[in-house]
Amino acid sequence: MSANSCANALRSQQLSPSVTAEDVYCNEETPDIARFLFAGQSNMVGHSEQALPGLFNDAVNFANERFLKFETKQKRKRKRKEIRAGLRDVIGSAEAANPISANNEANLIYKLAGARARNKKSRSVLNNDTITVPHPTAVCSFTNPGQSPDLSCEGPVSPTACGYGGTQYGPELMFAHLFTKLKTSYTNKPIGITKVAVGGTRISQWLRPTALEPADPVDPADPGNYWFALQDAIDASHGTIEGFVWFQGENDHFPQTSFEEYLDSLTTLVADVREEIFVAYQTRRSESNEKDRFAVKEDIPVVIVELGPWIGNDISVSQGNAPGNVIRAQREFVNVNEM
Repeated sequence: MSANSCANALRSQQLSPSVTAEDVYCNEETPDIARFLFAGQSNMVGHSEQALPGLFNDAVNFANERFLKFETKQKRKRKRKEIRAGLRDVIGSAEAANPISANNEANLIYKLAGARARNKKSRSVLNNDTITVPHPTAVCSFTNPGQSPDLSCEGPVSPTACGYGGTQYGPELMFAHLFTKLKTSYTNKPIGITKVAVGGTRISQWLRPTALEPADPVDPADPGNYWFALQDAIDASHGTIEGFVWFQGENDHFPQTSFEEYLDSLTTLVADVREEIFVAYQTRRSESNEKDRFAVKEDIPVVIVELGPWIGNDISVSQGNAPGNVIRAQREFVNVNEM
């Protein structure tokens, strides 16, 4: 896709005042900004409207009511209860929700809305004047290698930019809004999120293939393996990727992959991804006078998003290995690598 066609495709999107269609980038015009590689399966893809259409907007609107002004503490306290109740109701009406999960999520969303806000809506990460429109400095691209071998153009992060069907979002949304506000070397700087994800995949499908015999080479177009999609995404970044986020595990829980196998696969995957990122990063840095951020590949940050505890909980309990092989392996990997 050319830069012009990519920009034209996004002209119909509602862009924030500081973002124009010309700010959308294609791979041949990769801007020199820090990027983060996001990979995994359906939760990483993002199906925000699957459980209940409109849930995101409803939750954000409820959360923003906490910034209304009240004459007395009693009225403010009463309103706080009403907001939490409203959040519980809307979340509880979503598919597969239960009273416990709805209550927990309502409390978390209420707290998230006020985190770092100091009672000012403009500072809230869930400010509905900013969270529902394209991000002014963070861009993203999403590639589902099961549908297309080409990388997407980058566009501003939004609730409809880089999730399933181009109408939903995944972890990139809150990452963009939260991470850019934290006190790090990336604070208030443009960042990119390069996402490669396929629903219903096992971790073995993401590992680097190895040909058993020279006469039987690996087919890069093999639809059952997605390593080459990760490799292509890293190459397309031209050495700008500075972190890796992995969110996967459901399909290794049904049926259960053994603890040892998942841990071994995760260790191998992370090492290979780090190697690819590091080589690309070093190549780019050798052409500039910038100071290296990473001395060795192990310096590259990696985030493992733990599989939700509800996945297969009954199976795990009955087999005496709660919270399950995948979660235990993910925790062990993080503990061993001290991430």
